Amino acid sequence: MTIRPHRMIVVISLTVLTCLGVAYADENPFEDILAALTEQLELSEDQQAEVGNHLLVFGQSLEAATQEAEAEEPDAQKMMGDVKKARNEFNSSMKKTLDEEQFATLESHVDATIQGMFDDLAAIKIMDLQPVLELTDDQAVELEPIIGTGLRDMLSLIFENSDKRLTPPRKISLGRSMKKIQSDMEKGIASVLTEEQMQKYQAMKEAEKS
Repeated sequence: MTIRPHRMIVVISLTVLTCLGVAYADENPFEDILAALTEQLELSEDQQAEVGNHLLVFGQSLEAATQEAEAEEPDAQKMMGDVKKARNEFNSSMKKTLDEEQFATLESHVDATIQGMFDDLAAIKIMDLQPVLELTDDQAVELEPIIGTGLRDMLSLIFENSDKRLTPPRKISLGRSMKKIQSDMEKGIASVLTEEQMQKYQAMKEAEKS
């Protein structure tokens, strides 16, 4: 599966958020992240020291992994594999440092943060759709989590398979999974739109293909 450069950036951003659940600041990013995690997870002093080290190692690993993007012909498969390895190692380290309740809190916060990010992306898309389909404000609000979840599921599917060799059976499986995600999203959209709006929406999609 080919990952385009702009998609790589999105995937990397998703990975960072998945690991941390908080955004980088312009200055002293790890200090701000550690402060946020200390408050959210009620970290002890010993835990703060360990988490600070985990953040440093993760940052170095992520930087090394994404250097491939600067190459004239980047190896997307290798880069995504290295990014996933950095993410998994960070999660493993955090799980050893945190107790079960703290780690569960972290995972819950991460999930909400990721979903919020994709709901925001959906809101931008809906802003373009609203005047064309004459959506009400209530319809726009209902569509955000439907489209946001669809976008998240599609990107996650791409990310989790981006470093794997795609054999014919795997391609077929991925294709079916992608169609299922798209189908579920379309059903959700159809449940919100009127019949006339849905016809306009489908016409827009057909026009984009041509």
